[in-house]
Amino acid sequence: IEFVNRTVTGFVSVAVILAVLGSLLRTPRRRDLTWLSLGLVAGVIGQIILGGLTVLFELHPPFVIAHFLVSMVLIWNAFVLHERSKYAQAPALPVVPRNVRVLSRIIVIVAAFTLFTGTIVTGTGPHGGDETVPRLSFDIGSVARLHSVTVWVFLALTIAALFALHRSGAPVNVDRRAKYLVAAILVQGTIGYVQYFNGVPILLVGLHLLGATLVWISAWNLAITGRVFSR
Repeated sequence: IEFVNRTVTGFVSVAVILAVLGSLLRTPRRRDLTWLSLGLVAGVIGQIILGGLTVLFELHPPFVIAHFLVSMVLIWNAFVLHERSKYAQAPALPVVPRNVRVLSRIIVIVAAFTLFTGTIVTGTGPHGGDETVPRLSFDIGSVARLHSVTVWVFLALTIAALFALHRSGAPVNVDRRAKYLVAAILVQGTIGYVQYFNGVPILLVGLHLLGATLVWISAWNLAITGRVFSR
């Protein structure tokens, strides 16, 4: 598994190099795209260092948690770079009311907190990558309930944003992305409850990690479509 991870990191590194070259060779060159592409370089270097420390400290949960959270930052960086590269650098124009834009930012913050509490649950749970890895010393039931509460708050805020979009007559693409986020949270929450009440099978943990990534992207997908750039 570690070898496969290193191989994938190699492909990611190539993609990051191409992104940097693309931002530097682009005409006209844009500072925002250049900095975003360099952010990917910093993130990959940080991940390599964290990965080495994670192995060195024998998969100790805080290092695994940091490794995962930096991955989420990298995904955000790549997503924003991808979206901004489609448009000109002209100032973005709002396409939804201010209250919806503010709510979408709050949704992203809550999504980040939900990811963090999820890592605490995983770090407390039974799957440490090795039977001898010490786990976080929290009560698994308590941290799972805390994570569940953050998910319900996340879902409630997203549904509120969806209703606000309906009332404001928002563009169809923004409304659709809000629905995608609601669906992603519901699927992710279902997987979470199923794994919790079935002894946390490892396959569902993997699916839950994949779902967390998709939910994170969907949250940013909603937030970034609140404004539109010139092509």
